[in-house]
Amino acid sequence: MPDHKTIAEFRRENGLAICRSCAQFVELCGRIGVLKGETVGIDRQEEGNGRSEKVVHLTRHYGRIRQEIARLKSMDKALADAPDGQISLTDPDARAMAISARHSGTVGYNVQTAADTESHIIVAHEVTNQGFDRDQLNPMAIAARVALHHSDLHAIAGKGYFSDPEVLACHEAGIPRPFRARPPRAMRPRACM
Repeated sequence: MPDHKTIAEFRRENGLAICRSCAQFVELCGRIGVLKGETVGIDRQEEGNGRSEKVVHLTRHYGRIRQEIARLKSMDKALADAPDGQISLTDPDARAMAISARHSGTVGYNVQTAADTESHIIVAHEVTNQGFDRDQLNPMAIAARVALHHSDLHAIAGKGYFSDPEVLACHEAGIPRPFRARPPRAMRPRACM
């Protein structure tokens, strides 16, 4: 069973081939009529990181915790010498990404996906190390349109993707109404008593 280092190395060495395989799969689904290809939903996938399991394991093994502390102290100089102040032991390309809580984050990747809304088949994907989705709407919508060969594509996305420049870029690219959201609170009609 490959470990995380093996998987990261495989992804780095075969990224282009993986993308080509995914594109061929999407084209096959289109040819056999599985994909309607008129509307895609754009989102990111989140997977558990096993941190709570690791904490429980380390709590039971106090000696291993002390070894880990010693190892981390020995890395202090390497961290100080790193140009961006970050070191990833499993994948040199991974970076800390900010999440919703202030001054917090997780090290890893942000996987963007565009899926056909009827068949739920992923038609385009991208792996980034940006922790937020605001700059991903237009690139993912364009990637989905290219993958589906569908010029009249509609894209829908959640509020985490809202960015005026991205919405404008979608509009200019001919991808209408990228959001299905309620109007701002100030614009909603008030109920009468």
